[in-house]
Amino acid sequence: YSTAFEEPEDGWNKVMQLTNGNTMYFHFTKKEGIEVVVYGKERRKTSQRKLVSRLWEPDKMGVSVIEGLYEIDKRPVIFLKQTLDRTPKLFRIEVDPNTGALSKEQEISTLDKYKVGSGYAMLYGGVSESDFFVEKDPASDNYAVISFNSFAKQSNERIQVTHYGVDNGEHKVLNQSYYDAQGFKYINFISMAVLGDRDVVVCTYGYNTEASGGKDSRVIVSKLSKGNNTLRHKQLEFSDDFKDTKAMMAYNETSKKLQLLTLTKTSSKSKFASNKTTTYYLSLLTYIDPATLNVTSSIVLKNEKADAYAQQYLNEEK
Repeated sequence: YSTAFEEPEDGWNKVMQLTNGNTMYFHFTKKEGIEVVVYGKERRKTSQRKLVSRLWEPDKMGVSVIEGLYEIDKRPVIFLKQTLDRTPKLFRIEVDPNTGALSKEQEISTLDKYKVGSGYAMLYGGVSESDFFVEKDPASDNYAVISFNSFAKQSNERIQVTHYGVDNGEHKVLNQSYYDAQGFKYINFISMAVLGDRDVVVCTYGYNTEASGGKDSRVIVSKLSKGNNTLRHKQLEFSDDFKDTKAMMAYNETSKKLQLLTLTKTSSKSKFASNKTTTYYLSLLTYIDPATLNVTSSIVLKNEKADAYAQQYLNEEK
């Protein structure tokens, strides 16, 4: 063990063990940047730094979002989202694995500036906020960034997929493409998996409303492949009329299949007397061939273990 230290009462904390044997402790403060403490293999503190910048604003950390923190090319890399002058921006911050000092930083994506009335549209109009999503391949240094521009005029310009790799210490764009909305007025990103430098597989939720061309919704799996800057799409047949779907996706190195876990709202019931609403969900684990994007099998998860735990320890009836 290291020497004990007092746990901060605010901000966000993360511990990362590196492949070189060092352990790094990150404390993302609210207004003073990022504190980094390095512990050596013997768990003794070897360095302590505070990361600040003129590129991003350290005093706005309290309203910032850490979109990802990964070890890439043997060094910690922070993906930081900040909205500066009403403009969402994504910064990549590389940290020295031995000293905790700032090595490199770069603004890697910028979305459209929020216009007057955007806040009202997000609060009352059901429009999602513009956002970024980052996912790294666990088996390599490759990763992908989704730039989600919710206020883009054209549906086909709402989502941009960028595939990255590392060459001689430099982060390089391997591939990039906008997402074809396939006739849906609204497209929401819900998950993705990165397969080395070959493919980025993206899972989205596309839907229309009665006012935008007929009520319909689908879960869509798409692939951006090496040497082709156009995404290939597959609408999952069983996902017709899925509502409010969330998902996680991972590539199984052993089975060579994509595993897609979806959680879909099926219905909700309200009790007027108690003012209580019960929402029902369907959990599916779907196996997908990454070469063809065809579904090979699908299993309904009944969640008996979670149900038993909730009843035994959380005093829940269901």
